[in-house]
Amino acid sequence: MHLHNVLISFLTGMLADIVWFEEVYEYVIRVEFPERWTLHLHLALWALTYPHIDLRGNNSKKRFSSFILMLCSYGFDQVDVHNGEGFLN
Repeated sequence: MHLHNVLISFLTGMLADIVWFEEVYEYVIRVEFPERWTLHLHLALWALTYPHIDLRGNNSKKRFSSFILMLCSYGFDQVDVHNGEGFLN
């Protein structure tokens, strides 16, 4: 329960920050503990982003955006951000 509360608190603050998103309509979080019981998160957002800010990137492939750098500063080890009209599986 503590992990859930920490994640929701962090995400609520991040998603409310108008620097990144004009409006967030909905989000889904999937939490996994694969193999060595390391925390693994999937987050899907349905949001309006600002046209002048590109949030996409992948820190393991050295494609950094300001959004990627912000998430890495909070200790997220592997960050991969996409956008589009896809689906979450």
